Amino acid sequence: FTTVAHPTGMSAPAGSELCSSLGFDPKGFTEEVLGILHQASESAEGKTPMPVHVAKVLFCDGEIAPRAAMMTNVVSVAYLQSSLWGAVTEAEGKPDEERQQQMSSLLTSAKANRPNFGPHDLSDLLLGSATLPTLADLYNRAGLTEEVMKEVGTRCLARARRSAARREASGRPITLEP
Repeated sequence: FTTVAHPTGMSAPAGSELCSSLGFDPKGFTEEVLGILHQASESAEGKTPMPVHVAKVLFCDGEIAPRAAMMTNVVSVAYLQSSLWGAVTEAEGKPDEERQQQMSSLLTSAKANRPNFGPHDLSDLLLGSATLPTLADLYNRAGLTEEVMKEVGTRCLARARRSAARREASGRPITLEP
């Protein structure tokens, strides 16, 4: 089971290319993270994506992150998703230099969560995104504080994956319903 729409393998080259262009070794990230970066690149329509594009992929396009956030009972996922769509629209006019700097900050933050371990996974990406000022403000307004994000990135993420796997195995569609 994966949180991205692209089959494993198809998304890795594009996500790897983004990592390499920003000076990061793609082998330092899981296939899942590379797929998310690929989707964020597509969302940015040919420009370097920004962290808000990654957050949109995580919380608007994926199933696992919003489900994990809902499990905290404090996050307004609908508000978060609406805010992310607005932020993506605002990001359209940002210069490429700013885009690259912000994406480098996101990947650096993701790697900082477990600096001696790798490859870095979805949990690292979620936790890293919560430390960026641009996303932290947006997350906080939806109830997704850094402390809550730690819960989402650890305990709730694992529960959401298990729940989605059970739904998938039973043939039921994966929804945001608990």
